[in-house]
Amino acid sequence: MHSISNSWAQDHADTVEDTGIAECQKCHGLNNRGEVVGQHCGPDCLIRAFYWTEAGGVEELGTLPGYTRSFAYAITETGTVFGSVQCWVADAVCGGVYAELLVRWDRTGGAWTITPL
Repeated sequence: MHSISNSWAQDHADTVEDTGIAECQKCHGLNNRGEVVGQHCGPDCLIRAFYWTEAGGVEELGTLPGYTRSFAYAITETGTVFGSVQCWVADAVCGGVYAELLVRWDRTGGAWTITPL
């Protein structure tokens, strides 16, 4: 099992389990409960937002219809995740147009819901 490290502050770093899916994983947010968010390359080589805990491992947060990629940048102390969904010019479903929408992910029951901001 690989591990990756990202600097959370100038004077310390935290380590998160590698998903084993790809080497392009980046962590962007950490809260006091030890929940981490970031992005990794999914099996289709498109970037996907993820949520990680030591107990549960990695969960992909998903994207919205019409968007091919997602990025998670911050997580609150209550577990709300903030980020964006994007469609890149080179992605076939995007029709040669770049699009980005800011979003919020919330856990509802056992699933994540995504809400445009």
